[in-house]
Amino acid sequence: MEVGENFAQQLRDVVAKIIEYLSIKDSVREEVIKLSREIIRKSGECIRKIIRGELESANSLVMELKELVRKLNDVARSHPEIYYSGLTSSCLMEYVEAQILYRVITEGKLATPEELDVPYVPYLLGLADVVGELRRMCLDCMREGKLDKVRNYLAVMESIYLELRTIEFPEALIPGLRHKVDVCRRLIEDTKAMYVQLLHMRELVKYLEKLGSG
Repeated sequence: MEVGENFAQQLRDVVAKIIEYLSIKDSVREEVIKLSREIIRKSGECIRKIIRGELESANSLVMELKELVRKLNDVARSHPEIYYSGLTSSCLMEYVEAQILYRVITEGKLATPEELDVPYVPYLLGLADVVGELRRMCLDCMREGKLDKVRNYLAVMESIYLELRTIEFPEALIPGLRHKVDVCRRLIEDTKAMYVQLLHMRELVKYLEKLGSG
């Protein structure tokens, strides 16, 4: 059977259509990469400001991040193979971490996936990372003698850990969660040990002062 001009034209049409489709995908991908980098950068900056107690500046970044994620969702959600890829998961994890940490510190409440408008998997992974930031804040509070805050932060850390460890699904479904939960457990144990040691030292100082005054 001879290949006629009709075949060649069909082939050109098919390839042209595919090129147009891939060109759109490539443009979306480039925009997603740009937005993702900005979200990661601003999320890190927001977390640092929260830890330093610069909550007014952190609030401004929280608002900026919400707008950036809204743009990301508008651009990428109509392209699921991009939206649910590693291109967006890392930045959404950072975003979730910053938003939850800010809400915990300022209101003592949890920001939900629906409020943040993010998929469940990056939400859970970002939630797990909050434990590490709260540990950092615990250490700062221990140095400053703010033990009530240490108790509060430890309670939040433990609540997050206890809930996350009930999630038992294959690694392929929630990649990295099991490892993060193990890290949470170690961080909580270490922080508790330091907290108890500090309490014992305080009691010892009080006892020695009492002996000295007697």
